[in-house]
Amino acid sequence: MKQRWIRLLIVVLVLSFFGSLPAVVIKERALKESDTVGFSIDARSAWKENASFLLKEAKERGVTYVGIPPNTLRLMKDTGEVEVTEAGGAFRITPTLPAEKDELDRIIRIRFGDQSREVGDSLEISVPWPEAKDEPLHYTDHQIEAFKQYNLPLMIRIHEAWPHEKEALEMLGEAKEKGLPVAFLSFDGDVPGVPSLVFLEKAGLPVSLREDMFGTDPQRGVKTYGLENPAMVTRAYHIANRILGKYWDSPDILAGRIALATSDRTLRLVTLEVPKNTTPTSEEYWGALTLFQEAVKKEGFEIGEPEPLRSSHSLWRSLSIGSAYVFALSILGIIGFFIRPVLSPVFLGAGALFLFMVHSTGWSLGEALFPLLFAVLIPVMVVHVVYERASRQHPFLLFLSVSLFTILSATVLYSMHSDMVYALYLKQFRGVLAMHAIPVLASFMYVAWRQREGLKTLTWASFKWYHGFLVLLVMTAGAYYLMRTGNNGFVLDIERDIRAYLEETLPARPRTKEFLIGHPLLILVLCFWRQSRLMKWLLPIAIIGQVSMVNTMTHFHTPYEISLLRSLLGLAFGVLLGIMAWVVVKGFLVLVRSKKEKDSKTCS
Repeated sequence: MKQRWIRLLIVVLVLSFFGSLPAVVIKERALKESDTVGFSIDARSAWKENASFLLKEAKERGVTYVGIPPNTLRLMKDTGEVEVTEAGGAFRITPTLPAEKDELDRIIRIRFGDQSREVGDSLEISVPWPEAKDEPLHYTDHQIEAFKQYNLPLMIRIHEAWPHEKEALEMLGEAKEKGLPVAFLSFDGDVPGVPSLVFLEKAGLPVSLREDMFGTDPQRGVKTYGLENPAMVTRAYHIANRILGKYWDSPDILAGRIALATSDRTLRLVTLEVPKNTTPTSEEYWGALTLFQEAVKKEGFEIGEPEPLRSSHSLWRSLSIGSAYVFALSILGIIGFFIRPVLSPVFLGAGALFLFMVHSTGWSLGEALFPLLFAVLIPVMVVHVVYERASRQHPFLLFLSVSLFTILSATVLYSMHSDMVYALYLKQFRGVLAMHAIPVLASFMYVAWRQREGLKTLTWASFKWYHGFLVLLVMTAGAYYLMRTGNNGFVLDIERDIRAYLEETLPARPRTKEFLIGHPLLILVLCFWRQSRLMKWLLPIAIIGQVSMVNTMTHFHTPYEISLLRSLLGLAFGVLLGIMAWVVVKGFLVLVRSKKEKDSKTCS
């Protein structure tokens, strides 16, 4: 009866996999069609002198956009457009060019109103300089004419200090009216009032969702807008001057990271700051820019204006979601049956009610919980299959079978998140820590339940000192396993070096916890399953490789072929290391056995 249920699950999995495959294929095709990556350089340091020459060089070097920062008094002071004289709680500004006084007066009064007044050839502002210097201003006519000389599409950066959307829209509208070729908007930080949905809709421009090489992307306002208008959002990779300085002597490493971001994380725009002393003849900077572009081209991209990501047809997404629902319910029903047959309809009914609530009411918590539930069920089911089949099936064949089960199941999970809001990282998988911890804990509970008769005979006298040592070792390893989980997890330097080496030498980096720990350990558990009861207790730890493969597929912003390749490479290296570990352990056991036999003959 149990074997019949497992065969039924395999049939459902195969049908669900093929039902979900069209959505995956269409998403992959859409990602490949978005095959251009734009490069933008920040014009902040180009204002002072030789701006037109600098940007002419940028255009010849294949730069797509020029990022212009918000105008501020500090920027105008740094570029020599005004002179500033502080006087107590106020300060005076004097334009370097007297002809600019009326224009300066106009933008100052827009921002500071009655707090400003005319004093001779200067303007006095009754606000302390430290508070006023970074307040955003409209652009002056002189600045706008300078921007036009760039002869490149512009990316206007909206500063988080803009107090009202009205002012930001007026600034943007004025820039357009005066002939600026505005092509993109970018936001500095998580802007408190800007951007809202109303502002972005009125602006009517594509928006960059900016993150840096540390993965920080706090721009919730842009994300909210992108959920309704994904075709108007482009993921951007920002390279600040401090990052350029860190990799100045090894730009090839930074180039590799930029290329990896475009291929693995669907980033289609790279924004670069310009060091202050850069000139048209600064070959170090321009050479680094060319190196970055060549690295991106090697990933199959062209340099140009980025193409928006197009969502797949809703029919195929609906089919993939339905396939995932059916498969998840099948796993629930089978788990309920194996615990106690009467629980099977209870589990099925509870799962069906949960899915109905999620699908019919748009329950946001349920939408986040279902992928987590699905991701947890897959490795738990693997533990059950191993427990049922390990004593009867060849260990390597069983390992490959459960790994294939994991990959196909995780593909079904990936397919139901094939919408471009996931590719753009506007939505993401929630509960990474839980999906790593719950399957291991649940598997320990399952093994304890299966070993309940043996546990009844345990006494304190049966525990040895090394049992406590093993428990402490497992707890320490488990703590590190959880600490290193996630984008910002703690990782040892040696593991970081291994990751960097694998990224540089392989088309996709296999995950270290799969091929170094999970897969080899699972192979050892299966190979020595019948020889030692300890293997049953190692099984919950050994499934971390399967958990990791599921987690790889929950990176919904990564192209499927990259995630699949990572898993396959992890399996290949894991099998090799598993065979080596099996040979070592087997040889050690043979030596121990032969020594015991020799000692027994000597004693006799």
